[in-house]
Amino acid sequence: MGFIDMYVDEITLRTGAAKKIIKANAIFLVSSVICDKNIRIATAIGDQKPNLWFFVVSPSGTRKTTVVKRWGSALLYRINKRIILPDEYTPEELFSILTTDNAEYDGSAVGAYIRDEASGFFASAQRDYMLGAMEQLSKVYDGDDVSRATKGSGLEEIINPYLTVMMCSTPYIYKLFNESMFRQGFLNRFLYIVVNERPRFSKLHMLDGYKSVKDVRDKLINELFLIRSIPNNIVCMVSPSVEDLLNRYRRKIYDEVAKLESDSFVPDYIFRLGDSQVLKLATIFEIDASYQKLSEEQSLPMIGEDMILPMRFESMRKAISYAEARKNDYLRLLYEFMQQTQEREIYTHKKEIERCFTKIKDAGSAGITRKDLIRGLQWHADFLDKVINTLLQSERIKVRIKKTKTKRTVIYYAE
Repeated sequence: MGFIDMYVDEITLRTGAAKKIIKANAIFLVSSVICDKNIRIATAIGDQKPNLWFFVVSPSGTRKTTVVKRWGSALLYRINKRIILPDEYTPEELFSILTTDNAEYDGSAVGAYIRDEASGFFASAQRDYMLGAMEQLSKVYDGDDVSRATKGSGLEEIINPYLTVMMCSTPYIYKLFNESMFRQGFLNRFLYIVVNERPRFSKLHMLDGYKSVKDVRDKLINELFLIRSIPNNIVCMVSPSVEDLLNRYRRKIYDEVAKLESDSFVPDYIFRLGDSQVLKLATIFEIDASYQKLSEEQSLPMIGEDMILPMRFESMRKAISYAEARKNDYLRLLYEFMQQTQEREIYTHKKEIERCFTKIKDAGSAGITRKDLIRGLQWHADFLDKVINTLLQSERIKVRIKKTKTKRTVIYYAE
């Protein structure tokens, strides 16, 4: 049994929380403790890193904080407290703390960001200037070097980053999301766990009391130390049979995306699941299956200074199954978010009408297309159509048709 299954069994028994919250936390822990091991995933377009971001949405009382903070964060603190980032940061502050000059971990941009109530983070992110920081954090997720110029600090650089994230919130978070966070890509980098059911009743003093809890904690810490002790410079590679399994799943993803609306931001998420997310998950599952042998320094094939870890068929199968479950939760979350968005239209309609009108007026006599409005305003197409119809009915804007040899394009303009 690997660490992930062990963690799920033990913490489910003690907390009664939903297994998918506990499993997400277990995967997050494995992904976090290897942050400085230089573990990569070999792909045709370049190496990727197995860092993962999770977002748990469930009502109060579902014991997500117990799982994530009292167990997960506490275990990670015992393993390597230097990588745990303070949880009060806004997107802007989180970016700054990862820069080379500020990084706590030997000047490296590695860290585990754990926030058991993310509403403060996203309330601050509603400000327009925060979207730039979220875009930069998306690059950090991808493992890219990032630099930016600031008036106060000059040049800020994040070199070779490895950031893991575990966020939690109640369904109130839907009121704080906005479409630009999805379209820009920040929210599309998370694996979502949506739980609406309350946990079963469990006695607080069962399982032989404190001694049993201490024994379990020590056992889990020991397993995490074994994962932490695996060699550096491991490259995970897929065999032809594993690659065939992945490609079959990717073809399924492409078929699904072909049926979706082109204006939707769902395809971006599904494409990411079919490519980078599945590879990251498969690597974590492979490490979970192999860490006991790896920690004993059993020999692996070498290319230069890199050890080659072959990815097993079973690890990829588990990753695909897990990604499909997370896709379903993402669609549940998106449905709830869109319901909240429709309710907010009552309060923001006037403001958004003026914003849309200004965008059209600024385009001048040349006008602007619907596609450019969607891109510029970062709205859902259905909502934009409602605003445009309102402006047309009030005769604040007009329409003309631009004809070419192959198509006709609707242009909106304001006189």
